[in-house]
Amino acid sequence: MASLGGLVRIPVNPKKQKQREAWHKVVVKVIRLRGGAKVLDQAEKLTEKEWKMYCSGILKSNLTQEKSVIKQNLKQIEATIKDSGGFAEL
Repeated sequence: MASLGGLVRIPVNPKKQKQREAWHKVVVKVIRLRGGAKVLDQAEKLTEKEWKMYCSGILKSNLTQEKSVIKQNLKQIEATIKDSGGFAEL
């Protein structure tokens, strides 16, 4: 570990860093789309893989709500995204 003026710098695991970046991008897409933003660019749309990653991440990270409540919220978000054309066509 390197030291920066008394601060300890922990090395970054490249694989974990890529996972965090991918998660961040998906969360940003979902936030935009659940706000009802219309999507014109294919790159802005959620893929099935991204949606599954988002759902599993939300279910794993939420410790305060019942799973049934979380799943209901995810269904509402999914419906909003579908209405705005936010899912990529297969």
